[in-house]
Amino acid sequence: MEKREIQSKKGLYSIISLIILVFIGIGSYFFLLSLNPGVKHIGTKPKYLNQVGLSPNSLKSLVSLEGPVNLTEFLQRMGGYKKVFGNDKKVWVEASPETYAANKQLPPMLLVTRRKSTIAAFVDKTRIAGNTANIFECKTLSHSEVTQLIGSTKGTEEAKKMTKAVAEFFKKYNL
Repeated sequence: MEKREIQSKKGLYSIISLIILVFIGIGSYFFLLSLNPGVKHIGTKPKYLNQVGLSPNSLKSLVSLEGPVNLTEFLQRMGGYKKVFGNDKKVWVEASPETYAANKQLPPMLLVTRRKSTIAAFVDKTRIAGNTANIFECKTLSHSEVTQLIGSTKGTEEAKKMTKAVAEFFKKYNL
């Protein structure tokens, strides 16, 4: 196993552990919100939840803010991220949420994106498997605005609509 793969998996476990610590006082259910592929990876591959003592059913929903779903394609465009994922394309495929999109009984998902075309295949596979996958497409916000303005009462009308969409999604699937 390549050193970087080990580091990436340790990082993923750390993320899961942090999430457990944050949500431990709330109860046995939680929801994930992230701007990286990790949230979709955790939500689409039950093995990672099981390894920290959680069942896939404990994940009520997930929201992805501009996270890639196909790491092979993403890393070919954004080579700087190879320092996180290494150079082994098998690791990229295993870490790609798109690899697990056809799994049944995935948690409901809301994917916030600036380019619907980058997540269309993932969403189609997920829906064909009988899962819920919603899209909020930002037409005017930059990547950094998506991640900075979520939850804010400031910003453009589109930023406010994005926050409202995430809040409504959360209420529908978590409360």
